[in-house]
Amino acid sequence: MSKDEKIMNKVNLFRRYLVGLLFLSFFFPIKAAISYWDGHSYSTSWYDPSKSVYYIQSAEDLCGLSYLLRPGSYEDFEGKEVILMVDINLNGYEWETLGRIEGSYYYAFNGVFNGNGKTVSGLKITKINNGTIRTTGLFGVVMEQGTIIKNLTVEGDINIGSRGTADIGAIAGTSMATIYNCISKVNISVNSSDASSDINVGGIVGKAYGMVRDCQTYGNIRINQDGISGCRVGGIAGSSVTADIGAGIIRCKSASDITVIGGKDAMVGGISSLIRENNENNLYTGCVDVNGCHFSYVGGIVASMSSEVKNCLMLGSFTGYGDYYYKGAIMATQEQSVIIDDCYYREGLPSYGYPVAEAELYSGSSLPGFDPSIWNFREGEYPDLFFEFEDLIEMPAVDRIELDKTDLTLEIGDAIRLYPTLYPSGATGKIVWSSSDDYVAVVNSSGLVVARNGGIAYISVSMTDNLSISDVCRVTVNKSPTANESVPVDDLEVRGLEGSIMINATMPQDFCIYALNGEIINQGKLMGGENIISVLKGIYIVKVKNYIKKVIVL
Repeated sequence: MSKDEKIMNKVNLFRRYLVGLLFLSFFFPIKAAISYWDGHSYSTSWYDPSKSVYYIQSAEDLCGLSYLLRPGSYEDFEGKEVILMVDINLNGYEWETLGRIEGSYYYAFNGVFNGNGKTVSGLKITKINNGTIRTTGLFGVVMEQGTIIKNLTVEGDINIGSRGTADIGAIAGTSMATIYNCISKVNISVNSSDASSDINVGGIVGKAYGMVRDCQTYGNIRINQDGISGCRVGGIAGSSVTADIGAGIIRCKSASDITVIGGKDAMVGGISSLIRENNENNLYTGCVDVNGCHFSYVGGIVASMSSEVKNCLMLGSFTGYGDYYYKGAIMATQEQSVIIDDCYYREGLPSYGYPVAEAELYSGSSLPGFDPSIWNFREGEYPDLFFEFEDLIEMPAVDRIELDKTDLTLEIGDAIRLYPTLYPSGATGKIVWSSSDDYVAVVNSSGLVVARNGGIAYISVSMTDNLSISDVCRVTVNKSPTANESVPVDDLEVRGLEGSIMINATMPQDFCIYALNGEIINQGKLMGGENIISVLKGIYIVKVKNYIKKVIVL
């Protein structure tokens, strides 16, 4: 048997060992990790203009999307889809919105964003974009009718001190998009002292020009206003302003408590302050509290409506006071042009529609006119809306892996990193590295190969969940001068001593000392002259610029 055949036998034995590990991992799977953001890092390496589908696989990737939606690097993503593949924790660092308005220029996201059932938590926003419309949210502005945001949960806090017109929502500030299957657990607080302000604040979207459907909100909303005029607040949308068949709010639930203090001319709805078109199968279960506001219109579902209100249910409550305080469990006032059809509210609230006794609500029986495929009626519980994510995407399975190098010749002490590429594009998964002969060359979990002794080794990379998907690089290590022999190169001398390494350099240079397993032991900048670096007894690889040497420390 040749030497190469013996080496390949070692590779095959190692692979069989990994199959055993795979067997254990199948029965004891590891839960997918959350990607945590450090507050400043971003990556746009995932973005290729020639592609139409992109996978966000880390907090840095999501921040990279924010970067691509800014002036100077703007990409609108029209006709393209971005899919979130991991839960992300923004760690309470200040968030720069996905899209914005600066001056009169719109830097909007115009594609499809599929949250894929994932959660973005730790959202923190204390700043608002400055433009002709001031907006904030996870998305600042989405302004094309074909834009979609779906299957996303957002958690965190928005705390804004606002002056002037503003649109504020957890998912989006200003939106012409269709937003569906989204959940907000974001608490929103707005403090304003501008008497001329006109603000729209919603649990999902501030001002909606498009459709919002199958969404839920659980975060609370609080508005402190001093002389403010034109406050529009809703558990789902601050206002839904488009009278179009493709706009409105459908099958949404808000459990958000809404508080408005002071000011004048406030319009507050458990679902939205205003809905021009399509207000169907909506549910409000929170508490609306409006205090000290001059001229306020408060509706358990909507403050003002210009078309039909259909199959809506108000299970929440009202508190508060003020001059000219108009309130109703479905609408603030009955407008002649508005038809209220099969809408119900908990008995005891002032409204237009049909009051329902507690016993009937808990009976589990369907309310007249309500569709049991939309509404969930269970005995002993209040009626609720059915909700589930849809169109969820799994990452493409890896079917091929390729290394950037398949044949290397190194000297003892050389260190070089191998880079794998997974196919098809966008596929991801965990990989494992191995060496057929650690005496000749070792490889760490990042693909860093360190040459140790003369000979041949095969460095393999494989998918942990399918070891048959792999690639191999043949590494030939040549013999080099005896360790600790003083070898001056470009006025540089490196020698192993007792308990230390001596590096003599004529000028300041960067250096790095590696253990034989590739771990970095020490690194920094040398001073001109003799440098003594203390290390433990062992064998090390010293790299100074392009010079690499193996040394023994006694």
